[in-house]
Amino acid sequence: MRIVILDNGSEPAKLSYLYALIDNRAVIRELGRNMGFGGALNIALKDWLSNSQEPYAVVAAHDALPMSGCIVKLITVLNMFPRVGIVSPEYGIGHKAQFSALRGPYLVPHPRGSGFEPQAYAHGTLMCIRRECLQDIGLFDERYFAYGDEIDLALRAWHHGWEVGVVWGAIVDNPETSVPSPVACYLQLRNACLLVRNWKGWHWGLVRCMVALGGTCLGLIIPSRRTYHFSTTARFLAIMHALMGHYGPPPPFLSTLSERKRFSA
Repeated sequence: MRIVILDNGSEPAKLSYLYALIDNRAVIRELGRNMGFGGALNIALKDWLSNSQEPYAVVAAHDALPMSGCIVKLITVLNMFPRVGIVSPEYGIGHKAQFSALRGPYLVPHPRGSGFEPQAYAHGTLMCIRRECLQDIGLFDERYFAYGDEIDLALRAWHHGWEVGVVWGAIVDNPETSVPSPVACYLQLRNACLLVRNWKGWHWGLVRCMVALGGTCLGLIIPSRRTYHFSTTARFLAIMHALMGHYGPPPPFLSTLSERKRFSA
C-alpha cells in the first residue's frame, strides 16, 4: 500500500512532529494552506489516476481509526462486485444513510447486516474508491470544502450507474473531532442546502433553506431543540450564503466565535 499524507497547512511544530512519526512507507505532501477535505484529496487522487495502475484508493480523514481487517473487507467487496464503485466501513452502530429533498443527507436506525449493503452514500471518515468509478464521475467538488463532498461524490456515482454502500463487519472508529463548533455548524447546513439544490432542483433547495431558517428560529426560542454545536450566527450565515451561491472555505471569523469544542462525529 502506498500511503500519502496530505497536510493542509499545519503549524511548523506540528508538521515536524508528523515527520518524526512516519516511516518510509509514507510520504507527506505539504499543501501550504487549508484546501479543505475534497480539495486536498483531489491532489492525491489526480496523481493516483495519472501515475499509477492501482485499482483502488482508500481515502480517510485524519482521525479515522480502522479496526483490524477493515480495509481488507472493503477491498474484498470491490473484488466481488465489479459495479460497486465506492464503499465505506460502518461505525458499529446500526444505521442507514439516506438522502431526501426536505432533509438532505441523514441517518436512520437500521439493523446491522453482513457484507455489502447499498446505501445512498458512503461515510467520509474512510472510503475505498474504484479507479473506473472515479474516472467516470470526476473528483470531489471543491465548493463544499468539508462536510457533504463525499455525499455528492456518492450521488454522482449512483447517477452514472455505480453502486455505493456500506460493508457490515468492516468497522472504523471516529471517536471525536476537534473543530470550532460554529465552523462545523456553518459547513454542514450550507452544504446540505447545496446538495439538495444540486440533486433535487433549485425549488427544493429554496425549500430546504426555508426549513433551515425555521429550525434556526425554533432553536432560538426552544433551547432544547438545539444541536450540540448550534450557532445562531453560523446558521443564519449558512442560509444566506446558500441562497447567494457563496461556497468554498468558511468565513475565518467563525472560528473565533467560541473556544474550540470537542463533539462526537
